[in-house]
Amino acid sequence: MKHRHLPDDVGLTRAAIDDILDRGSPADWTDLMRTVAQNPFGAVADDVLRVCCAHAMYGTSKLWPAAIAQLRRPSQHGRLSGSRAQRDQPT
Repeated sequence: MKHRHLPDDVGLTRAAIDDILDRGSPADWTDLMRTVAQNPFGAVADDVLRVCCAHAMYGTSKLWPAAIAQLRRPSQHGRLSGSRAQRDQPT
């Protein structure tokens, strides 16, 4: 997503995350969710939670924390339910 007030090379700062959550397209949200799912306990996930707490956005402020909580929740097999759990499955 082209951020209206951020240079292209800033990465996923909190300002960029706020912009994506507030004005992003479904494709932008999908990209952000993929990043969060790769590391649900990482800095990007934490920043998404901070942004949602600081900036009330209709629906968004509840949806993203719930999705991150689901990714962080251990599955019935004791593994994370996000993509990291799928990657760690024995083959």
